[in-house]
Order: sequence, then structure tokens, then C-alpha cells
Amino acid sequence: MCGINGVFYFNQQHADAGCLHKMNCAIEHRGPNNKGVFVENNIGLGHVRLSIIDLSISGNQPMFSNDERFVLIFNGEIYNYKKLKSLLSDYSFKTSSDSEVLLAAYSKWSKQMLEYLEGMFAFIILDKNDNSLFIARDRMGIKPLYYYKDNNLMVFSSEIKGLIASGLFVPRLNRNKLPEYFKIGTVTGNDTLLENVFMLPPASSLTISNNTLTFNTYWTSSSEVNNEIEYEESKKQVRELFFKAVEKRLESDVPFGAFLSGGIDSTAVTAAMRECMSGQIETFNISFDENQFSEAHFAREVSRKFSTHHTEIKLSPNLFLSEIEAILKSYDHPCVDGANTYIVSQATRKAGITMALSGLGGDELFGGYPVFKLLKPTLNVLQKIPFPFRKLGSMILKSSSQTKKRKLADMLSLSNPDESSVYEIFRTMMSKNESNTLVGNSIPIVKPSYFSNQGGLISNISNAEFHYYLQPVLLRDTDQMSMRHALEVRVPFLDHHLVEYVLSVPDSYKTKTNAPKSLLVESLSDLLPHDIVYRKKMGFVLPWEFWIKNELSPYVDNAIDKLETYNLLDHKQWKEAFQNFKNGKQFNNWNIFWALTVLVYWIENNKISTE
Repeated sequence: MCGINGVFYFNQQHADAGCLHKMNCAIEHRGPNNKGVFVENNIGLGHVRLSIIDLSISGNQPMFSNDERFVLIFNGEIYNYKKLKSLLSDYSFKTSSDSEVLLAAYSKWSKQMLEYLEGMFAFIILDKNDNSLFIARDRMGIKPLYYYKDNNLMVFSSEIKGLIASGLFVPRLNRNKLPEYFKIGTVTGNDTLLENVFMLPPASSLTISNNTLTFNTYWTSSSEVNNEIEYEESKKQVRELFFKAVEKRLESDVPFGAFLSGGIDSTAVTAAMRECMSGQIETFNISFDENQFSEAHFAREVSRKFSTHHTEIKLSPNLFLSEIEAILKSYDHPCVDGANTYIVSQATRKAGITMALSGLGGDELFGGYPVFKLLKPTLNVLQKIPFPFRKLGSMILKSSSQTKKRKLADMLSLSNPDESSVYEIFRTMMSKNESNTLVGNSIPIVKPSYFSNQGGLISNISNAEFHYYLQPVLLRDTDQMSMRHALEVRVPFLDHHLVEYVLSVPDSYKTKTNAPKSLLVESLSDLLPHDIVYRKKMGFVLPWEFWIKNELSPYVDNAIDKLETYNLLDHKQWKEAFQNFKNGKQFNNWNIFWALTVLVYWIENNKISTE
């Protein structure tokens, strides 16, 4: 796990090693073990290394192929690298790293190498023979790769901070994306909140040859259902694929463990680890003195069942609040989420762990969120009510003081409600009226294509969750906050073989019992304790609403005041909305005020131009 940087000049200008060094320094928290730079003609490559596999200096990058034709910079892990190595026996390996396997694979299979890879990755390979670049990102978008492009050059980095540190462009706020940012708490797709700065999409590659850019998608998370699958067979396959996914992610030359909240997903990961390994398992739980926020007793129960060496990390609200400044500085791209991940990652890294497995993705894949149960009945009710009556109900509810009722008003106002339009409203932080007042006109975000007729509704929602929540929020935040502390996080639920299979399973199998995430629970029924399965879902809960109104209020006030300085949004409307929120007159979602705070501090910390 590392960080990568790159520069490519279209006008054949010589790349500057000093520029790459600056970029490396900006993201050195991702890779404290080594920094390296390679510059030749119009191309420069930089790398910072967090050693996980093959800790020797031979694993440092940029890495060269045996004939020195290809140069690699790579961020991530290839879980099947040992298997691939056996298929590449004609290559003379000098290291035991997965990085060199990538070089060998490209030497033999060229771009088709992507079909063989299992893992999380973002990499750039330079072919010195023709001065071309081959750039790729993993299927599920676990590892990020940002790029800036204009007519003269492209700049690449694992973080926006790396791009900005290059000094090769002026970072300007992309005002057009603000409505989307405040609508769902992030920016989706390959766009970002900076003009001319994009993300390489998941499961895609980019080839730059003769100054021509060629993008290619090499995998899609299809939700087409296979009705030939038998229920008992589906349970057997889910269990087998999940165990394989966990086992592949246990390869490491450094101390590792697992996040254990005591929920279904983290318990499943811990259970599979116990099935796949005989040695000691390290588990970590963040606990609180306040019982209403603490899941510690559930985690202890799971630890006892699977005989793990369990570390309970006490976190007081005061300690969390003392880290707010550091958290705000750690956002590489603004998002409403991430603060929780910062704290968990910091505590785990301090405990001496360099790599941890996480249950991230279980809810999206197996239907763990309320939207999976509520979307269909909500849509059925909306479609039964004649539009004139829906419109009347919308007019009554849209002035409500409660966000839920205002969002219901938006659903009632839909002239032709369908799965994608109703799903989008479920996912928004603001009502349409609220968004128009505070941000400006809001445009539809969710693509109807994610709700295909070929897929079951649950699988369609899973696909939408991947693109509108998991990838742009949870995965981006996990990467930026965990790597801020040089902690690698692996996510077995996002193994693409498991994802492909679960998306193909009929909906009825995923709701066969009353258990939450029924198919997963039934597949691991002998391993998951009853109390864990049927406990109330909590997640990593903190008293955010209380803090926003009290301890964090000065941060929000400062952010609102800066809106006038930046000529950004309507600071009077925001000031009034926040005052009403604090006084209990308007029950806005606290997320919108935190989203504003993160945005403004990001603009300041990164010297983003708002002109």
C-alpha cells in the first residue's frame, strides 16, 4: 500500500524531478518507508511506499522490469500474486513482491493483464520504448487515482494533495458540483470539486500513446439475475466465496488484525479469519464510556467465541473533539463522512497494526440499509395515489420543520415516480426546496441504468449503492483517513468474484428469512451468534447533532462567515438555517452543516481558488 504521483507533458517539455519530490512529500503519510522518483524526457513518476509485502529495499519503487523497458509505480495489493507468479515462470524474479508480478504480467500479457488481477490497485506503467503510459484502477474503486488535465499536460496522484503540490496548475473550485455535494454529501462519478480534476473510474484503464488518450472499461458489476440458481446452492457458494475472499487478504509481512464492531459484517470477517488461519487473530474495537454509543460488549462476545486477542480502545468525546482540527486538515476531498474513520484508523495504527480487515461493503452487497426494504413499498404507494392528490400532499409537507417530511414531499411531487427517482430522494441529505434555498437548483444525479429490468430490485439497489455511496463516500474516506495514518484497510466483501455472484442471486433468496442480510446470515448460520444477528444496528455512532449545536458550533459559524469572503452560496440563508437548527425550530439534517464546514476548511487548507 502506497501513494503514486506522475506527470506527462503533451508538448514534450521535460519533466522536473523537483516537482515529483514535492508531490511525494505532500502524500508521504501514505508511504513513510521510502520515497522514489524517476524522470525521463516528458514523463516523471513518483512513489511513496508503505511496506506490506517484501519489506526489503528491493521492493522500492519506481520499479523496473528486467530489461528496463517498463517502469512501474503501484498503490495497492494483488492478492493472487503468488498464483500469477507461477504462470509467469519464464520471468526471472528478483523480489518476492506483488509489484514485480505486475511488471512481469504486463511484459507477458500487456493490457489483458487486468483480467488476471485480483486485488485493490491503482498503477501507472511507462513503456520506455514508445514513451506511452498504461494506467489502471481496481474493479470496485477501492484505491483512488486522481488526475488533472489541460492542453499541455496531465498530472496524476493518489491524492488531490499530490496534484496541488505539483504547482503545475491553479486549483479552482468547481462550483457546478456544489448542488450535488450538498445533496448527497459527496461528488460521484469521475468528477471532483476541482475544475479539470477527475478520478479515473473504477474498473477502467487509460492508455496515453502519441498524445492520444484511450479510456477503457474492463469490468462491470452487472446485476443480471440467474434464476437457475438453487437456494441451498446459493448459500454454499456465498460461504465458499466469502471464505476465499478473506483468505486471500491474509497475506502480509507486517502485523495485521481486523476491525470488530460486533455487528454482522465484522463478525463474519472475524469468523472467516478463524476458519482460514490457525494463529492468533488480533481484533480491535472502539468503545465509549457512554453505553448508548458503545458496542463493546458485542465485540467482546465475538472475540470470546473466536478466541481472538482483543484490544478495546477507549474513546472519550473530549478526545474526539480534540482531534477535529487534525481531521479537517486530513480531508483530501470534501465529504460528509470520514471523521469516524480517522479516529478508528489512528487508534489502530497506534496499537502497532499496519494492515486491518474491515467489514465494509457488507451492507451494500447483502441489503443491510433501510432503503433496501423501503424502496419497493414506498414506490408502490406513490404509484397508487393519483398525481393531483400527491401534489396536494407535497404542498402541505414541503414546509414541514422535519427533513423526513420534506423529503416525502419531494417523493409526492414526482409526476412519474420510478425506482431511480425515489432511490435518489432516499439518498439525499436535503429536500429539493431546502437545496434550492441554500445551494441552488438541484439536478438529478442517479442514472436510471442502474435500475435495469434484467436485475432484481435488491441487486439494482446494491449497484446504485456502489456508485452513489460506497465508492464516493465510504471507500474514498476509508482510503484518505486510513492512509493518513499509514494504515492499509482490506475489504473482503468487495472481492469481485463474491460481488458478481451475489448480484446474480434472485431477490427472494436475499429476503428468505426475517434475519437482517438474510443470505449472508443463512450462509454463515453456524458461525454467527444469535445475539449478534438480531441486535439493534448501530454502526460507529457519535453524538454529532449535539456537537454541531454546541462544541462544534464555532466551526460551523466560521464556515458560514467565510461564505461571504469567498462569494460562495448565500451566507445569510445559511446563517438563518443554522440558527433555526440550533434553536430547534428547523430539524435540518446535521450533515449539511458538517458538509459545509468540511468544504470551507478544505478550501482554506488547500488554498483553493473560488474565483
